[in-house]
Amino acid sequence: MRRVERILAAAQVSLEAGEFGQALGLLATASDAPPLLLKAAKRLEPLDPDLARETYLTAWMAAMFAGRLAGAGDLLEVSRAARALPASPDPPRPVDLVLDGLARMVTDGPAAAAPTLRQAVSGYTGADIAVADELRWGWLAQAAASALWDDAAWRAMLSRQVRLAREAGALDQLPILLGALGTAVVWAGDFAEAATLIAEADAVCQATGTRSAPFTAMMLAAFRGDRAEAEPLIEATVADATAAGQGIAVAYARWVAAILGNGLGRPAEALAAARQASEDTSTVYVSMWALPELAEAAVRSGDRAAAFAERAQRELAATGETVRKRTPQARAELTAQEASIARLAVDGRTNPEIGAQLFLSARTVEWHLRKVFAKLGISSRRELGQALAAAAPQKESFVPVDLVTDVTWGPSPGGQEPSQYDNATVRTGPGAAGGQAPEGSGR
Repeated sequence: MRRVERILAAAQVSLEAGEFGQALGLLATASDAPPLLLKAAKRLEPLDPDLARETYLTAWMAAMFAGRLAGAGDLLEVSRAARALPASPDPPRPVDLVLDGLARMVTDGPAAAAPTLRQAVSGYTGADIAVADELRWGWLAQAAASALWDDAAWRAMLSRQVRLAREAGALDQLPILLGALGTAVVWAGDFAEAATLIAEADAVCQATGTRSAPFTAMMLAAFRGDRAEAEPLIEATVADATAAGQGIAVAYARWVAAILGNGLGRPAEALAAARQASEDTSTVYVSMWALPELAEAAVRSGDRAAAFAERAQRELAATGETVRKRTPQARAELTAQEASIARLAVDGRTNPEIGAQLFLSARTVEWHLRKVFAKLGISSRRELGQALAAAAPQKESFVPVDLVTDVTWGPSPGGQEPSQYDNATVRTGPGAAGGQAPEGSGR
């Protein structure tokens, strides 16, 4: 107990000094941190309401990093306690909006939290935010953008955080921020930039003597299908993070393992990893990111995706949406939505521009383009126009979709080894992701 109290005291000093990265590293070493921070926040309520709210946000952060390894003081308990607080001051501080939005997302679901989360994102992307406040709480503010599946704001906020940390010489923060930005960059298909971020993070860790989970490195290796590089990183991350009580790193590694398994045509391995990642809902975003991998692996392994359907029902219920049942049908041709997206891409539209026209997120557009590439047997946008011209004419129609509604699988093209790009019609909502981005599909 005394060791944990010393860690918490050191973390609090780091936070007060604006050394967010160092505080985060200290909190990540103590799985007992969430309940102790929760206790401290409750004691502060009658003495200093503003500091109490900041301590609740720190507890929320610690609980998310601990994930299912948190034990007492897990993310739901912290979020409920934060929601029970008196109303924040009027007007609320940006940090109050972050706490209110993230806590409500856990207790009431993303739909209920969305308005507050949007306010939080606006507060931390405006010109009025102080650099000290952004360095201290900006990392959690970008989590609000991620919760909204606002890819543009998410990456912009992460890029700004990295720039501010570089300018301030905040080397303790950089590895964490670079890892988060690396996730966004790999997802966008910018592998060269991801490699640059990995090299920078490694250099900072070597210079400061700190350690950080290789989030970007293992994700990049998985997206490239490099099993020899990815598996040792995944295994080491799971072992180290479990020992340190960092449940979010364990879940992230399992999610990356699922991407790797699906990409290499190993659905049984992918299914086991995706189930583990998606079941740890305390990690919030990682558990949602794992759902497309779970659906794909379940169908390919012969499991009719019962686990996915059960989890999806819970997620959709939280937003008030319903699932439309559909009988799977094998099809090799492009769907109407894929054809619409492909033609807009041929016209030179970027993913965000296509998404704006079709009421989809850029990430959803990227997902569909991956399927288009696989069905047409191409690997880049440069080949798309010619491939579409050679394909049979198809009637175009489009129905906007907001959430995952069904997954329809067809046979692998040419009888080849199945991969995660084979004929799948995945109806998915803003931000749904997972899987690899072939060169040229992203931006």
